[in-house]
Amino acid sequence: MQKIDYLQEKVNNILNELNAVLTELNYLKNRKIEECETVYDKNSDDEKLNWNLTNGIMGAKSKTGLDFSKYKALRMHIMFGNEVTHIAELSLVNPAPSSTRTEYYSSLKLGDETASSNFYYGLFKVVNKNAFYNVGMGFFSGSTKTARNNNINYCIYKIEGIF
Repeated sequence: MQKIDYLQEKVNNILNELNAVLTELNYLKNRKIEECETVYDKNSDDEKLNWNLTNGIMGAKSKTGLDFSKYKALRMHIMFGNEVTHIAELSLVNPAPSSTRTEYYSSLKLGDETASSNFYYGLFKVVNKNAFYNVGMGFFSGSTKTARNNNINYCIYKIEGIF
């Protein structure tokens, strides 16, 4: 009888551990974990990833025929003047369920530590979740705007899709 009691205790311990594992698995399954994947990388040898824009996505450049429908945001890795790098996100989620918005914008303005009146800027957009536009990039010095479109030192060099 002692051996049966011992085995029953072992079985109960195993069942308790299995229940704890199942509880943890259910918790992990129901969590909303953010994932991301590279959708553009100027340094990739794969044309699907470099979009044939191997100098980066400079200002006034666009790419159509894409599919961003599975993403809730795009994370852009941006270079300004080959010295300043920045990461910005562009939300692809409509602000309200009934919204019929088809254009999504992200703009940024970054200060320059060398002078308080100098700022880098960038404006980016996605249309219909299938076209990406780098509308323009450059800098302000005081109130003077200087565009740096078609300049490889002002570009987006990587984009990640967040889902």
